[in-house]
Amino acid sequence: MERTAILIHGAFGGPWTMQPLAEILRSRGWNCHLPTLRHHAGEHGDEAALNGLSIADYCDDLGAELRALPGEAVLIGHSMGGVIAQKLAAKGLARAVVLLNSSVIAGILPGTSAERSLGRELMTAGAFWEQSLRLDFDLVQRLAMNTLDAPTQRQIFAQLGPESGRAIFELFFWMFDDQQTTRIETDAVTCPLLVVSGTRDEGVSTDIARQIAGRYGDKATLHLAEGCCHYIVQDARFPEVAKVIGDWMEQA
Repeated sequence: MERTAILIHGAFGGPWTMQPLAEILRSRGWNCHLPTLRHHAGEHGDEAALNGLSIADYCDDLGAELRALPGEAVLIGHSMGGVIAQKLAAKGLARAVVLLNSSVIAGILPGTSAERSLGRELMTAGAFWEQSLRLDFDLVQRLAMNTLDAPTQRQIFAQLGPESGRAIFELFFWMFDDQQTTRIETDAVTCPLLVVSGTRDEGVSTDIARQIAGRYGDKATLHLAEGCCHYIVQDARFPEVAKVIGDWMEQA
């Protein structure tokens, strides 16, 4: 059976965020695909076209790609990509799932002051769900890049583009989303999951990762990546985490 992995990037990012992991997995014999979420192509994405896009739209796009594959793939999702991976797995489109600092899913509330501060920042942006959003450097530095050196922080931030405000609303204000877009039918997920959580991730705490893993019971394995921030693939400690991921994928 062909060993195929689909690496799904997160909000504001692109396939480049997952490239270091893809290179490691390819060296272990995996066929890796790095799809680009709709209107995230290019250096800065298509800001106007992102308006009104839902996470459900991203899932529809990737679902069509997965159904065209000759066999099932392992889905690896970072941040918002982790939510997308779970939704696709609930549709029976995954052989296994790896979550890298997955964003919160419906039913889980922010548990730390840092997570609550992110919600307050969004509240100051007006009707952000009707527009596209860009990240503020100080915010992303504090919550997502806090373990990285200054040059790496600037390099990452320079590549970040806009994101659909509606998609961000669905993540952080799921309780007001009539469609309940980020609600996962966990009983419909029958494949194994590896839930990886950076212990220094200020934007998505290890408590959220524990709650996500807990929803899947024995299907999920939780791995705490000591000292890693939200941009875990760019963290200097990531090669150790990548070995854990590769070993788990081969066993799962």
